Amino acid sequence: MKGSTFRRCTCPEGRHCPRLKERRHGTWGYDIRVKTTGADGRTLRRGGFATQTAAGAALQQVNDLTRLAGGDDTLERKIGDLIFERSKRGGQLPAVEDVKRRLGLRRDLAAGETTGEWLEMWFAGKRAKRESVKRSYRQHMDNWLIPHLGEVPLDRLTSEHIAAMLDQIEVWNAEITAASAEGRAPALDGDVRARPRVTGPTTQRRIMATLRAALTRRSGSGGSRGTRAPGSSCPSRPSGRPSSGHRSRWACSWTTRTRPGTGWRCSTA
Repeated sequence: MKGSTFRRCTCPEGRHCPRLKERRHGTWGYDIRVKTTGADGRTLRRGGFATQTAAGAALQQVNDLTRLAGGDDTLERKIGDLIFERSKRGGQLPAVEDVKRRLGLRRDLAAGETTGEWLEMWFAGKRAKRESVKRSYRQHMDNWLIPHLGEVPLDRLTSEHIAAMLDQIEVWNAEITAASAEGRAPALDGDVRARPRVTGPTTQRRIMATLRAALTRRSGSGGSRGTRAPGSSCPSRPSGRPSSGHRSRWACSWTTRTRPGTGWRCSTA
C-alpha cells in the first residue's frame, strides 16, 4: 500500500510533540502522493482521525480508488482530482463502488451523484419479500422523497433537507384539512400526488424508513469499514401533530462533512 500514517499534535511542534508518547494525546492522519491533472505527484495529507486504524482505512481507500484506473494515466489523474476535491475541508472520500459504477457507465466522475439517482439505483436492486413492500417503497419515492430530495447531491444531504420535506408535508396536511372543512379543492403547490390525502405520523415514519434503508445500503456499498449507517438511531416521531421543533429533532442529522473518508454519520439533533 502506498502512503503512510502519522500521529501529530495541534501544538506548534506537531509531529514532534513530546507528549505524543502518551496513548491518548494527538490525532492520526495519512499522506500519500497522488497523480492529478496538474501534477505528476501531489501530496494528499488528511488528518483528524482518532486512531491509526481509522487513518489506515482511509489511506487504503485512496489506494483502492487510484487502482480503479487500471494503469490508464489520464483516468488515474481524473480520479486524483476527484479525491482532492471531495476530501478537502473535511469532506468524505468518494466511495470505491460509486466510482467503479460511474466508470462502468462512462459517466463524468466530477458530477456528484444525486439523492434521486441513488434512490433509483437502490430500488432497482431491491429484492423485497412481498410485492406490497416494493410498491410502498415506490410510492414513498415518487410522492415524497424524489420530488423533495431528488436533486440534492447525495454527499450534501443534511437534516435540514429532510426537515424541510417534513415541514412541507405538514403544510399540505393543514391545507387539505382546511379545504375539506370549507368544501373546496386544496391548493397544494408542488404536490405530485394524483389524490392528495393527509399524510399521518405512521406514513411519515414509513417514508423515513424507506430513506433510511436506501442510505444504509449506500453506506455499506463503499464507505469506510466500521462506519455507522445513517438513520440507525432515529427516534420515533411523536404521535399527534408535532411542532416544528419536534420535526427538526425527528429528522436525523445526516452529514458527510466529518473527517475525510469516515462515511455517513447519524445522530439525533
